[in-house]
Amino acid sequence: MKGLSTRTDFIQSFDRAEETLERLFTASFNLGLAVAVWREPGRNDISIIIDFSETLNKVEFNENIEAGFILSPFINPDLKETILIRPDIYFNSSESEIQVNNIPNSDLAEAFEYHYNEFTPIHQEKLSSKNPQTGQPQEFKAQVEKAVQEIQKEKFKKIVLSRSKEKELPSGFNPFQFYLQLCQKHPQAFSSLVSHPTLGTWIGATPELLVSVSKDNIFKTIALAATKPVTGIQKLNEVVWTQKEIEEQAIVSRYIINCFKSIRLREYEDEGPRTVQAGNLFHLRTDYTVNINEVPFPDLLFSMLKLLHPTSAVCGTPKEPAMNFITEMENYDRELFTGFLGPIKINNETSIYVNIRCCKIQSGKVTFFAGAGITKDSVAANELEETNHKMYTLESLFDHLQ
Repeated sequence: MKGLSTRTDFIQSFDRAEETLERLFTASFNLGLAVAVWREPGRNDISIIIDFSETLNKVEFNENIEAGFILSPFINPDLKETILIRPDIYFNSSESEIQVNNIPNSDLAEAFEYHYNEFTPIHQEKLSSKNPQTGQPQEFKAQVEKAVQEIQKEKFKKIVLSRSKEKELPSGFNPFQFYLQLCQKHPQAFSSLVSHPTLGTWIGATPELLVSVSKDNIFKTIALAATKPVTGIQKLNEVVWTQKEIEEQAIVSRYIINCFKSIRLREYEDEGPRTVQAGNLFHLRTDYTVNINEVPFPDLLFSMLKLLHPTSAVCGTPKEPAMNFITEMENYDRELFTGFLGPIKINNETSIYVNIRCCKIQSGKVTFFAGAGITKDSVAANELEETNHKMYTLESLFDHLQ
């Protein structure tokens, strides 16, 4: 056998698209290949990309970037640490065929064929990477109080602090089956499952679009901030927001508008703010759209992404001082949490999301992450409770597996 590029007959779709997806993911995972699975908000079809490269591909982020699935950590100066998972294999559950591109490594191709056909179980010991330090509640509250003091001194307008929490991984945990449950639980989120030995395995359902460009050339970004837990039967128009929460959302909106101004773009439409529900939480959201057919700005997506990341919704304002404060105070590496991820130039569409409401699978453990936007009116106990609510989005699903 000379590689998948010269023989693709064994790569076939099974009767159920979910089985084909799981076989592809499991074979990739067991061989240590870069793999990304995702589903767009409000859609039923699921896509998968597999990259047969020996190492992760770090690329220059510009309009000439190849098609694939991109990933970025929270700390990514000039976007030079952006990772591209190339579509050596691509499959969408709504299609009947699996697309196979050039894969010259015949040994790896044969190993992939074996794992795909035999459907060998996921090797649990490979669910490993470096362990982040877990942010303790009291430590987080002290950090919030310090942030409030600095904001009251007018050094910042807003700082987003985060924490993490570890739990034992349930016995026999299957990341792909868990991912399917997450898709079912959060149909209006961007759901993703990404894995590679140097990254670990990340699973998430994020409500926060960073940037997108549709097939008909409509650019979109959103301001998403402020958080309230969903309590009982409550209509969206009945949710009452405090001045602190309204200001928190306004800071994110102003930041987006200032990014538009910095590139001299004034032809945009905005809608909001309005209350939206994401899982067990309410948020305030404002949508911004630009018709690139009418506004001659072909590299708008790349220009805005470089300006936006990390947004004030996950970092703070002003950006650089807030980033420095976070790095000094948090005492752990966020890694891909509050970074960004998503398909780029797949079927002439790009949609990139902020990686929140996510967790990381490690050797025998799962780590949950959550952050809270701190302003001058923040109360440490309330911000801690907000992180607990956000972690519960995924943590509740793991609890049902015990």
